[in-house]
Amino acid sequence: MSSTHPTPPPVQVSPPVGQPLQQTTPPARRDGVLAIDEANGDQPAQVARVDPDAWTVQRLRLWMIAAFTKSSIDSPQLCAEYLLCHVLGCKKLDLFSQPLRVLDPAQLATLRALVSRALKHEPVQYLIGAWSFYGVELLVDRRVLIPRPSTETIIDFVLSDAKSRHTVSNRLDAAMIGDDDRPIVIKPGSKAKSIAPLEIADVCTGSGAIALALAKHLPSATLTATDVWPDALAVAQANIDRSASKSRVSIAQGNLLE
Repeated sequence: MSSTHPTPPPVQVSPPVGQPLQQTTPPARRDGVLAIDEANGDQPAQVARVDPDAWTVQRLRLWMIAAFTKSSIDSPQLCAEYLLCHVLGCKKLDLFSQPLRVLDPAQLATLRALVSRALKHEPVQYLIGAWSFYGVELLVDRRVLIPRPSTETIIDFVLSDAKSRHTVSNRLDAAMIGDDDRPIVIKPGSKAKSIAPLEIADVCTGSGAIALALAKHLPSATLTATDVWPDALAVAQANIDRSASKSRVSIAQGNLLE
C-alpha cells in the first residue's frame, strides 16, 4: 500500500471475536478508558479498556472511507462497510452496534490485503464475491458484470408500469360513463377487470440481478432470464437457487430473444 494511505499498525488489544459490546454509541474517552454509564447516569455499569491507538471497527471504517474517497473508488462508504462485514463475518448493523470491537491480528491482515487491492481499483464486489442490488443480495464474480446503481432505473420503470396497470385495473371497479352518459358499474371479478399476469424476459441477464429484483417486488410476475454465456447462466442459477422467488424465475441459454 502506498505511503499516502497509512497501513493500520498491529492490534494491541483484542477482545474475544464476536463478543458484542453493550453500548451502541461511543461514550466519552478518558485517558484511553471508555466509560459506559447506566441508564440513570449515576454510576458506570461497565468500563471497557481499549487502547486509544487500537484499530476498532469504527476507526477502520472511517479510515477506509477516507482512503477510498481519495482514490476515487465508487461508493466508498458502501465498499468500506462491505469489506468490514466480509472480514468479520457480520451484518452491516453490527458495525454500528459494535463500533469499539477491535479486529484480531488475522482479521486485520486480511483486511489490509483487501484494502490494498481495492486501492489499486480491483472491484470490491469481486474481492468479496457478493453485492446488493435493489434489495437483493447477489453472488458475483468475474464471469458476470457488476450490477450498477444506474441499472436500478430499469427496475423503477418496470415497477412504475406495473403499478399503473394495477391502478387501471382497480379503476374498473368504479363507475364508468357509457355512450348515453349513464354510469356503467363493472363488478369485481368481471372479465373487463382481468389483466393478464406479467411475463418478463430479462435478456443478457448476467448475474440475474434484474430478474431477481423484479421477482422480489412483483410477486405475481413470472420471469425468464436469458444469456448466451454458460458461465454467466451458472452465476444466475446460483443466485436464483438462493432466492425466495426461485419458483417464478427460470433461465434459458440463447442470443437476445432467441
